[in-house]
Amino acid sequence: MDLNLSSYRLFFRKRIAGSMLLLISLILTSVGFVILSSASLSFLNTENYVLKQAAWLILAIMAFFLTALIPLENLRKSLPFWVLLSFASLIMVLIPGIGSLVNGSRRWIHFIVNIQVSECAKIALIPWLADYIEKNAEWMDSFWRGFMKPCLFCSLLSTVILLEPDYGTAALLLSVAGTLLFLGGTKIRHIFLSACTFLVFFLVLVWHNPVRLKRLISFLDLEGNRSDGSYQLWQSILAFVSGGPWGQGIGHGRQQFVYLPEAHTDFIYAVLVEELGCIGGWIIIGLFMLLFLTALVSLQRQESIFARILGYGAIFMITYQSLINLGVVSGCLPTKGISLPFISYGGSNLITVYALMGFTLNALRQEFLTIDDPTIAANSADPSTVGYFSDS
Repeated sequence: MDLNLSSYRLFFRKRIAGSMLLLISLILTSVGFVILSSASLSFLNTENYVLKQAAWLILAIMAFFLTALIPLENLRKSLPFWVLLSFASLIMVLIPGIGSLVNGSRRWIHFIVNIQVSECAKIALIPWLADYIEKNAEWMDSFWRGFMKPCLFCSLLSTVILLEPDYGTAALLLSVAGTLLFLGGTKIRHIFLSACTFLVFFLVLVWHNPVRLKRLISFLDLEGNRSDGSYQLWQSILAFVSGGPWGQGIGHGRQQFVYLPEAHTDFIYAVLVEELGCIGGWIIIGLFMLLFLTALVSLQRQESIFARILGYGAIFMITYQSLINLGVVSGCLPTKGISLPFISYGGSNLITVYALMGFTLNALRQEFLTIDDPTIAANSADPSTVGYFSDS
């Protein structure tokens, strides 16, 4: 496989975007290790989460290099395999004896370690949509080819995830898919109507699911349910208050000592704010914003529709997931099992996030491949004539 390392050297020499994205990713990961070492203090006698996360990071870096260096044509040719693998794993996890039942949900398959299979759907969905949008660029404003066909695929993928049940990941995938379809040229009214339909569908599911309904009711009455359904969120708010502007200092927070459940995973940002203060919390949010804006601005130069949508999908997936997690821990959204990219403990998510960053850098790298290779330039559509970038 030709990894074309020369294009990467050219990329880093001529543009700081790639270096900036990598630097931000490594800073966030480093902060995650520091906070994880504190958030997991109550588990030291049974689990060493820092050491486990370090092992996962090695695999995540391998996934990053794989997705960053693979030629995009090879990626497109292998899409049927990844889509089938994604659907197969999502169905297998629902089978008792194969999927592990944790907190009432079947989201993990135990293969040496626990693997959250819904993370595979993120990696399969984005390149599939990028490939579909490029192949159907001229018909993306039509109802059938521009909306219904990709919508059916995304709906099927999300429905299987809902059966686990994993409402948060399903909503995340649909949100990213809707954004990419809009950028690809799908009419906004079609996306709006589908969003309203899915919202009603989600509410019906929540109404008939006692656990999710209790979460929603607890979210609406936080203080009244602080000893029951909203206990976790209430402890998270207390961590924010305890941190103040400057924080208690690394290792001096108290919420991770039994008080705050899942302090090392979904609610690690609350521990971060308690120990680093609101100032530290805002710096982390600023780094996520910088990551998003750097990728967004840099990808606008990309002529290849596939590469551009691939990069957009990856960075929107990371950004939306971050927003959902921050919304949950701050009490702006109902509690969902969505981790904070780069920072929360979790191997499957860490590997997926670094794989998505690899997609982003691979998409940025194609700008220089297009300049160097006239055949690629000839086969690339003019971005000013497609979807969101249309001059009309």
